[in-house]
Amino acid sequence: EDDGFKTTSILEYRPPEKRDFKTTKCKTTGEMVKQHADKTDTGALCAALNSKHAKVVFNEDIYDFDFYRVKHLIPNFNHLHCSIQCDDFSNLKANSLKQDSIEQLSTTIDMFIPALELADVTNTPTMLVENVANFSNSIECKLLTKGLQWLGHKVSTKNYNAADFNGMTKRVRAYLFSSQLGLDNFEVS
Repeated sequence: EDDGFKTTSILEYRPPEKRDFKTTKCKTTGEMVKQHADKTDTGALCAALNSKHAKVVFNEDIYDFDFYRVKHLIPNFNHLHCSIQCDDFSNLKANSLKQDSIEQLSTTIDMFIPALELADVTNTPTMLVENVANFSNSIECKLLTKGLQWLGHKVSTKNYNAADFNGMTKRVRAYLFSSQLGLDNFEVS
């Protein structure tokens, strides 16, 4: 936003995590009770507070999100920026845990599918997807690229180090940029 972009609509959801649940001893019965601290709104609140122009914040899981309803509420999208969950592409998560999450149907590796559906339903002319570096070589990135091409987008994917752009870290991130307007004059400066 400091460079002139206006974020008017935000879809942000923080799913419950294991650390949100604590097992404590009930004072009256002595039984062990599992307590849950609902923190699903923390991401949405943070995004809303840090945005200068947000008019709408949707605190919903992208898998359950009604894209058609949003299209009627916000008819004109000119750009879509998606930071899909990175856990299952990251080197920090063990391969065995990645496989377990697929078997337990708790994986987010397929999050590119609702992101692609959102691009389709809103007919957004440009889209940026950001993720960890491994995403750019994944089959999911290839499938997202192919899906965007079917929607008439030209797609460019590249990894960038934040330090090369005055970033505070040396984190390398994958960026997929797509445009229905073409990429002939698109260049990162």
